Amino acid sequence: MVSISTAPRSWRPEWMLENVPEFTWRVPTVIERELFEGSMAEHNALAAFPWAIDAQFRAGLEALLPDDPEKVENLADMRDRVSSGTSSLTAKEMALYDEAVEAVREYWPGYRQIIAQASRRESLLPTMAFRKFVTGWDGVTFKGEPVSFSRGIDGMVTDDALACVEPTIIRALGLKIYSAMYDRSAEKNSEPPLPSEGGRKNSKAKTLKVGKSARTPGRKIPD
Repeated sequence: MVSISTAPRSWRPEWMLENVPEFTWRVPTVIERELFEGSMAEHNALAAFPWAIDAQFRAGLEALLPDDPEKVENLADMRDRVSSGTSSLTAKEMALYDEAVEAVREYWPGYRQIIAQASRRESLLPTMAFRKFVTGWDGVTFKGEPVSFSRGIDGMVTDDALACVEPTIIRALGLKIYSAMYDRSAEKNSEPPLPSEGGRKNSKAKTLKVGKSARTPGRKIPD
């Protein structure tokens, strides 16, 4: 039987060459993963699966081209080819496909909504994973002052503390944590927390405490 540890792991932003902060995080359990996914509904940021996006794209095409099922099939096929990367489109096909995407986005609410949902998820997911599963840090500074790690009553990193961490760090570590939710081998690829470097912690140092709807007729997809 494979034993998966949920003990805190260590991570440092590899692109930083000096004053590198260290973060500890833990691998979420399967139950925590599902609870995390469910919590994204609060922000209307549940997973927008490719098949669901494709279905809304086709529905928009069928609404805009009710009398041209052949063109609907051709455009849907172009989307499949673009998404899968199995074959490239000609310049003429790409121009037609781009025009169709813009028309569906403008006039089909279901497509607009699911694209917006996917965009919200892409933006929010790393930050939410960081807030939920980062368990501590060392060496984080803001305007030259050390920033203390703090959690709110909900058990997550507070917004004030989060605001002191570089957005690129939040995104990179948040995505790493999310990947570990589904790829348990990621837990094995992280080293245990490292001891603080000399001079990093200083008990006398000053610490910054931070507690539209229906489609509009008239839009025509060109031949």
